[in-house]
Amino acid sequence: MTEQSSECCTIYEYVDKYWIIEQSCQLWPAHEGPTERVALAGSLPQNCTSLEMGELTFQALDRFNSKQPKFRPWQLKELRKDLCSWVGARGWPSFYKNARYVWIARYRPSNVIRIWPVDNCNIHPSESALEKFTIETTADIDAQKFGGLIRSAFLHATSHPERKIKPVKFRVVPTVADTKGSGKTGNA
Repeated sequence: MTEQSSECCTIYEYVDKYWIIEQSCQLWPAHEGPTERVALAGSLPQNCTSLEMGELTFQALDRFNSKQPKFRPWQLKELRKDLCSWVGARGWPSFYKNARYVWIARYRPSNVIRIWPVDNCNIHPSESALEKFTIETTADIDAQKFGGLIRSAFLHATSHPERKIKPVKFRVVPTVADTKGSGKTGNA
């Protein structure tokens, strides 16, 4: 990435929910440089609608850099403990090995949003963006379509090779809001 992002957040899929995490710059209140996870914006069940996913993610992006990180970047133990407390994980190893996630950045100057599915040590020896599956859209996309793109990015995000918790399988039935204008109904 050569362009400085205006706002970013991370969405984790852990156990049976999506966890949307707000971020702020490490050098807060500066609005540039590396970021840290600072708060839970909210959680959604895996069978949430695309509209719910898009709306909550937009809230997290809008609140970017609104909170000062509680810990310094080198305080990994504390940072990880904080994150685990938000998502209900017993500890970092369990969370890390059982989560899939995507990174999201909104670039205001160029009116672009990018969504990167993350490889959790399956293809590469460390977590990394799956660049070839990056989704790019305009920043003025509506919440419904945005949520749909986020959900599609999770199709490419990988689980850790040592995953212990089996993924929860939901039969996703589109709601009227998810199928508006498609001619399909939520009772299919």
